[in-house]
Amino acid sequence: MKLVAFNKDQKFQNPFKNYIKSWKNQPFNPNEDYYKMYSKFLDNYEESIDKNLKLSDNNRLKNNEPFVKFYWLCNSSDIIVGTIRYRTNIPPFYGNLGYEISPSHRNKGLGKLMLSLLSKELKLLGIRNIYATVSKDNEFSIKLLKSEGAIRSGTVKSEDGKLTLLKFKLEI
Repeated sequence: MKLVAFNKDQKFQNPFKNYIKSWKNQPFNPNEDYYKMYSKFLDNYEESIDKNLKLSDNNRLKNNEPFVKFYWLCNSSDIIVGTIRYRTNIPPFYGNLGYEISPSHRNKGLGKLMLSLLSKELKLLGIRNIYATVSKDNEFSIKLLKSEGAIRSGTVKSEDGKLTLLKFKLEI
């Protein structure tokens, strides 16, 4: 397995579209509808990739603008089985970390692998801490974060005050 930064290489277009479609009929939390989140790529793949690549432009970091770096977790055949992203200069409710594992690839240790691979990438950039926000009902993410040494550091409320998430700090 390997992490691959979002890119314009056409060889990832169909694997990513298949990954997105794998979420279509999955039950979801209102804040975790991954099909809805990624479906824009089904309609206009190139434009959506371009928008995401602009979010990861290093000039955004220098200017303290929202920065998001997206990665795919791919197997040896370049089938996408998960996504992970690091974000900064965003509202604290979202945390620095977001990730998903394809429903058919869960419970195989891929979340742990993906987090480990991202941590190595971030260390190269001089990043030493990741903050993750998680729904109190998301037992799998809580277990994953704790298994990697994350410590609960409080709670965070959404801007409208309707949702509270648990906040974790992970030293990398």
